[in-house]
Amino acid sequence: MYEVLNCFGTLVRNVLEVGKLQTKGKDANAQPPQCPRIEIDQRDGAINDDLSDEQALLARELVRRAIFIEMEPGLSMHGNVTTLRWHLRRIFLPAFNAALGKTMP
Repeated sequence: MYEVLNCFGTLVRNVLEVGKLQTKGKDANAQPPQCPRIEIDQRDGAINDDLSDEQALLARELVRRAIFIEMEPGLSMHGNVTTLRWHLRRIFLPAFNAALGKTMP
């Protein structure tokens, strides 16, 4: 669990540091990208159907121990498919010098 948290927290920080600035329409105020969320498209059934027993146990523990917060399923930007959405718990973000929010498009 520590390795998953460390790798994802580092990714969130790297996106913030080196990601392309985002603008909303013709708004001149560009903001750095923030993405403390994982979204996985579920094209063919539930994502858990593709996980091994060990991976399923790890996924369950990551949510049970509140490292990730499982959100309501959403709709993918890549078509009309359901997505599994997990948000990294905000308490971990300062340890990676990452922003506390998510950039809204």
